[in-house]
Amino acid sequence: WLMDASDSNYALAAWNYPEAVSLLALWPTLAFGGWNETVAHLPWLGVALALGLGFYGQARFWGASPPVALIFVGLLLSLPMLDTHVALAGYADIWLAATFGLASCAFLQWARTRDRWQGLLALLLALACPWIKREGLVWALLLLPAAIWVWTPRRYWPWLAGGLIVSLIGGWMADGFTMRIPSLGEIQ
Repeated sequence: WLMDASDSNYALAAWNYPEAVSLLALWPTLAFGGWNETVAHLPWLGVALALGLGFYGQARFWGASPPVALIFVGLLLSLPMLDTHVALAGYADIWLAATFGLASCAFLQWARTRDRWQGLLALLLALACPWIKREGLVWALLLLPAAIWVWTPRRYWPWLAGGLIVSLIGGWMADGFTMRIPSLGEIQ
């Protein structure tokens, strides 16, 4: 790959992704004193542990008993795709899944209890998504319609739904629409 005549000096096609995941692999190796694959992959084990602990805490805050919360944490951590991303460390998907998943849990807690700390946690985790992966912006924006729905009083819900329907029909009647998402592409 060093003999490649193109402009890219990177071995991966994902060289233009945010640097957060690369730094997560670099920091433990700096503490180790040199590059070590095993040490570089430790954060992926840590994110699985953090996801399990965060999910346990959210389940307990929701009102689940400790055994029930542990059962659901066990089910979550035994998902084959999650385990694959822990075993094959280096991908940003598990980081984005953990960050967005815990942001969604905190958002649901905030919507249910209006606990300001859960709202702040949801906001901070949602804001962290674009720094993990470019597609994290799209995932974080998924919480926006839910937040609008929660903040809007019930008497305005028909107006909100009607406005959305009119906007979609208007866009379709105007020969479609094109939405450009920076660094991701275009939706037509």
